[in-house]
Amino acid sequence: MLLKRKGVRIAAWTIAGLFTFYLLALFIAGIYIDYKQKGLLQYITQQISQRVRGNVSIRSMKVSPWTSFPSIDFRFNDILITDSLHKQPVLQLQTVSSSFSLFQLMRGKTSVENVFLENGQLHLLTDSTGYSNSFFKKDSSHRPANTGENNFEISRVRLKNITIILEHQVKQKEISFTIASMLARIKNNGNLQDIAMTERVEMKKGLGFNLVRGAFLEKQSINGTWQLQYNQQTNTLSFKDAQVNISRQPFVLNGHFAFGKTDPNFKVAFRTENLAYDLAKSVVNARIRKKLSIVDLKEKLNASGVIEGSLLPAHEPAVSIAWETRNNTIVTEAGTFSHCNFIGNFNNHVVPALGNTDSNSAISFYKLSADWDGIPFTADSCSISNLDSARVRMHIKSDCRLEDLDNKLGMESIAFKKGRANVDAYYDGPLVQDKSILQSVRGSIKLRDGEVEYSPRGFNFTQCNGSLYLFRDSIRMEDFTCRYGDNKFDVALYSSSIRSAGAGNDAAAFSVMDCFVSSSFINLDDFTSLFAQRKQRSNAKKAGGSFGATARGIDAMLDNSNIAVHVKAAGFKRGNLKASKLEAVVAFEPQSWELQKIAMNIAGGSIACNGKVLHTGSNSHTASFNIEVNNTDVSKLLFAFDNFGQEALTHEELSGRFSTKSTLQAGINNQGHIIPASLKGEVHFSLQEASLENYEPLNKLKSFVFKNRDLKHVRFAELKDKLSINGQQIGVSRMEIQSSAFRLFLEGNYGLAKKNTDLLIQVPFSNLNDNSFEKEEGPVNKGVKAKTGASIWLRAVNDDDGKIKVKLTMRKKLKGDTAAD
Repeated sequence: MLLKRKGVRIAAWTIAGLFTFYLLALFIAGIYIDYKQKGLLQYITQQISQRVRGNVSIRSMKVSPWTSFPSIDFRFNDILITDSLHKQPVLQLQTVSSSFSLFQLMRGKTSVENVFLENGQLHLLTDSTGYSNSFFKKDSSHRPANTGENNFEISRVRLKNITIILEHQVKQKEISFTIASMLARIKNNGNLQDIAMTERVEMKKGLGFNLVRGAFLEKQSINGTWQLQYNQQTNTLSFKDAQVNISRQPFVLNGHFAFGKTDPNFKVAFRTENLAYDLAKSVVNARIRKKLSIVDLKEKLNASGVIEGSLLPAHEPAVSIAWETRNNTIVTEAGTFSHCNFIGNFNNHVVPALGNTDSNSAISFYKLSADWDGIPFTADSCSISNLDSARVRMHIKSDCRLEDLDNKLGMESIAFKKGRANVDAYYDGPLVQDKSILQSVRGSIKLRDGEVEYSPRGFNFTQCNGSLYLFRDSIRMEDFTCRYGDNKFDVALYSSSIRSAGAGNDAAAFSVMDCFVSSSFINLDDFTSLFAQRKQRSNAKKAGGSFGATARGIDAMLDNSNIAVHVKAAGFKRGNLKASKLEAVVAFEPQSWELQKIAMNIAGGSIACNGKVLHTGSNSHTASFNIEVNNTDVSKLLFAFDNFGQEALTHEELSGRFSTKSTLQAGINNQGHIIPASLKGEVHFSLQEASLENYEPLNKLKSFVFKNRDLKHVRFAELKDKLSINGQQIGVSRMEIQSSAFRLFLEGNYGLAKKNTDLLIQVPFSNLNDNSFEKEEGPVNKGVKAKTGASIWLRAVNDDDGKIKVKLTMRKKLKGDTAAD
C-alpha cells in the first residue's frame, strides 16, 4: 500500500515537473520569438519570396504562446504579393494565423494545428498579351528534398471573406467567387488527405470556362458539407454524396478534379428534387440558359445531371441534364400546356465526335402527356435539336373536340364547330412562327360527326366523317363524307405541292388541289352564296405563336390556291332547272373560276359548256361561256332557265327540239342570276318539230294577212339561224319561217326591254293562193334565197306600252340600213 502511494506521488511530481517545464519552455520561446520578431519576420518574408514570383510584404507578425495554449499562436497582418511587371496585387490577406504544437516541434515534426485566412483576395490573371501574374515558381531548387516522409501537416483550415478570381483574358475564361466562411479538417493518411469541409460561398462570375457562352453558377450562393479526398500521388481531388445547397436548393454532388499536367479534367454529377425550372436555368451558362428558355416550366421537377470536361482554357464542358415531373405546366411559343407529365433531358454533345456546342445540343421530352387548352394529347418523343437553329422533332397523338382545336387555330376561313378529331401527327422542321411550318407536318386527322363552316361563302358542312392525310409535300383526303343542306357528298382530295407553295411568299406559285365530289343529288340553290360577297369570320380567336402562323398559312393557302373541283352527280336542280348525269370540272382560282367542263342531260337532250367567271367586284362577276345544246325539249329548256330573262317567247308558247352552239358573255349578280342587259354573243340554233300555241304576235298578223287561217296552233319546218345578242338587243339574220299556216321571212332586231324592236317581215303573196297550207304534210323549207315573188312587207315595232305592233311598211330596209341583202 505504501509502495502504491509512493508511486502515485512520483507520477504526480513527474507530470507537474513536465508541465512546469512546458510552461517554462513556452515562456522562454515567447520571449525569444518576441525578441527575434523583426528578424524572424524578415526571414519568413525572404523564404516566401524565394518560392514565389513578385514582391512580398508582411506588415507585422505577432506570436503568442498563450492564445492557443498549449500551442504557440502566430498571426501575420496585411500580407501582400504583387506581380513583378504591373505591380498589381495578386494576393492580399488582412490576417493569416496558425498554431504550432511545441511537442511536435520537440519531436522534430512540423505540425500546424490550424490555418486561418481572413479578409483577402487571390487574383490570378493572364492578360490580353498572354502575360500571367501567377506567383508560383515552376522550379523547385529552393525546396527541401523529398525524404519520403511528410514532415509538414495542417490539421485544420479556416477561411473567412476570401475572394478568389482566376482570369484568362486570351481564353475568355474567368472563375470567381467569395468564400464567406469555410472550415476544413484535414486528416493525413499517407498519400491521401481526407478533408471534412463546411463552406458558405457567394459566386460572382461563377465558373466561366468560356465567357462568350457565359458562366455556370453565376451569382449563386452555395452552402455545403463536403467529404473530400485529395490524392497527392495522382494530384486528384474527389468527393462523394456532398450535401450542397445552391440558392437554398438542396443538391447531392459527386465528382472529381484531376489537376495533372497531361490531362487536367473534372466531372461533377448532381441530383436534386423539387427543383424550380428558373433555378435550373440559372445554374448553367447564359448560352445554355437561352436555349433552355425556349420552354418554361411553372412547377418543380426532379433533376440529375453531369458536367464534365477539361480544365484547360477554352474547353467547353459536356453537359447532360435529365428531369422528370408530373402535373406541370409548360409554356412554349406554340402555347401553354397544362397537366404535363414527362421525362426529359438536355445535352450539348448529341454526337460526341462533334464537340460540346449549341449546334450539337438537344432538349428532349419522353412519355409526354398534356392538355393544350382542352386538347389532350400524348407524345412518345419530342426533341429540339441544333440549338443554333432550333429544329423540332415530335410525334403527337390526340383525340379532341373540334371546338377546342378551332379555339387554338383561330382561322379566318374555316371554323370547326362540332364533332371530334383524332390527330396522329409528326413534325420534323424548324421552330418558327411562320407558315413554312406547313411543309414539315406529316400524319393524319380523322373527323367524326364534325361540323365545319367555310366562312368566306357561309357554307356549313355537317356530319363530316373521314380522314385527311398529311405527307411531306402533299395532302390526301379519302373516304370523306359530309352533308350540306339537302346535299350529301363523298369527297376525295389530292395535292402534290400545295404545302411547299403555301409556305412561300409567291401566290402565283400556289399549285392546284384536285377535289373529287360525288353525290346522288345536288341542290344548287343551296350554293348561291358562291356569287355573294366574300365574308370573314367575325368571332375567330386570334392564335399566337407558331400555331397562329400555321393558321394564317392555312387561310392564305385556301384564299390563294387553285382548287380544281371534279363533280359527279346522278341528279341536280337549280330553280326550275332539273338535270341528270352531271359531270363538271371547275377550277377555283383566287380571282376567277375556270369552267373546264360542265355536261348534263336535260330536257331529253344534253348540254355541254365551258368558260370562265371573273370576280370584278364584291357583288358582281363577268362570265364567258361556250355552250353546246343537243336535241333538248325547248319548252322544258326555257322553263328550266326562266325563259332566259325575256318574255317575247316563253315555254308556254313554244315547243320543239332545240340545238345550239353559242358563245356568250354575261354579268352575274350576287344570287347567281344572269343580268339580261349584260348578255352578249352569238347563238347558232336549230329548232326542229317546232310549234307555237296561242302566240299573240301571230294573231296580230290577221289584221293584214291570213285572216281565215288558224294561227293559234302553228307547226314549223326547221327554224335555224344566227342570233347576235348585244345587251337588250337580239339581232336576227334573214330567217325563213315555213309553217303549217304561212311562209314568211324575218330579219331585224328584237328589243328585250320592250323597246327598240325593229323586225322586217316579208309575206309572199304565194301564201294567199297556195293550198299546201291546208295539207296534212309537214311544212318544208325552201331556203332564204328561194324566189318569193310579190310580197307584202310588214314591220314589227314596240308600241308606247312596249307591246309589239305590226304595221304595213313601204320601206324594205331596217333602221340604219342594217337589213340583210
